Amino acid sequence: MSVLWLIALTVAFALLQAVIFHHFNLRKLSYERHFSQKSAFEGQKVELIEGMRNEKLLPVPWLRAESRIPRELAFEKEQMDAHEVSGGLYHKSIFFLPPMSRITRHHEISLRKRGVYDAGSVALTAGDLFSLARSERQEELDCGIVVYPRILSEDELPDPANRWLGEAVVKRWIMPDPFLVTGIRDYRAGDTLRDVHWRASARTGELCVKVRDYTSDPRALVILNVQTSEAQWADVGGQDVETMEQGIRIAATLCTRALAGGMDAGFASNACLAGRAGSGECIFVRPAGGGEQGDRLLDAMARMILHRELNFHTFLESLTDVTEAYELGMSAHMRSANPAFTAQVVGIERETDEAGNYCARYFAKPACEFANFVKHFPTEWILPNYQGITQEAIDYFKPLMAGEPKLIMDGAVPATIVPFNKR
Repeated sequence: MSVLWLIALTVAFALLQAVIFHHFNLRKLSYERHFSQKSAFEGQKVELIEGMRNEKLLPVPWLRAESRIPRELAFEKEQMDAHEVSGGLYHKSIFFLPPMSRITRHHEISLRKRGVYDAGSVALTAGDLFSLARSERQEELDCGIVVYPRILSEDELPDPANRWLGEAVVKRWIMPDPFLVTGIRDYRAGDTLRDVHWRASARTGELCVKVRDYTSDPRALVILNVQTSEAQWADVGGQDVETMEQGIRIAATLCTRALAGGMDAGFASNACLAGRAGSGECIFVRPAGGGEQGDRLLDAMARMILHRELNFHTFLESLTDVTEAYELGMSAHMRSANPAFTAQVVGIERETDEAGNYCARYFAKPACEFANFVKHFPTEWILPNYQGITQEAIDYFKPLMAGEPKLIMDGAVPATIVPFNKR
């Protein structure tokens, strides 16, 4: 009879504790997880830190935290609680939590590949002493990391890149700087009286004008083409993937070194950012300087996916149009401080340099020379009854609009509006 009573009491105790723990296990229980850094470079190691806090007087006999971790985030040490599954790594942590306690664990993670990774989803399962009843809860945490492309050493860069990053910085002359006078010369027809150097003229007896230095624009725009063949339509695949990844590393290295050398650096590609495939929006980070620009460039390269958004020729045409529009506006902005600019307009003259490459020159002329010279929309491009426009019109306008990059905004103000002499 005593044995039966013992069995009955044991069963009753087991059922009672199962009910109690099932009801209270996940109460006043918090779980957190974060990386030791918000961003890091490909190949580096970071820590994945997880913590569990029990803020009640009742212990938690066991608790299991389970989640899927992207396989690009590899646990540095082999663990029984982390193994490969379809879609990534299956990670499991088991906790015993005494009353009013906190447990923190550190896992060393190796970053295998650039990208943006989320490890914020976790399933919590708690049980009683005999695992008769379980309580479950799903949580979404803010736990992610941005992995930048690896910065290559000098030996890993191709020779042209090393030569381009030599001591001589190439400067593109925009317009004379009104504040930088480097000398004088004899007066020539067409020189404005505003530039006459009166003291030198009085001393020599001949009219002399000031020779002004130029506002320089030392900038680098690194352009990466992800189109590996003429027939390619969308995603890069096969052996080309690693080639493209190496190209991204080279682009990141060139931009980083340019910024370190005092140059403005930018990045553009006919690929797109994650989640933007099919939108027609390619990657374009306008050249700028400073530490924040470095973060913007590396962040764009980390979020970049190997999806060809536009063919390279169309992308370059669009990029040229946008760039020229910006430079034209900046040319007008800089000239506006000169009273002689009144009643003048700026224009673009397209030409070729000594090597036969396309380039553009920005000039200012009186507005009367441009007035009434307007290119009208051909009426034959309009369909009958104004039902639309012809295919010829569409073919004309499409290269001008396709893949047009967006301005980088700082709040409600374009962040790119910085005078040439301040960049």
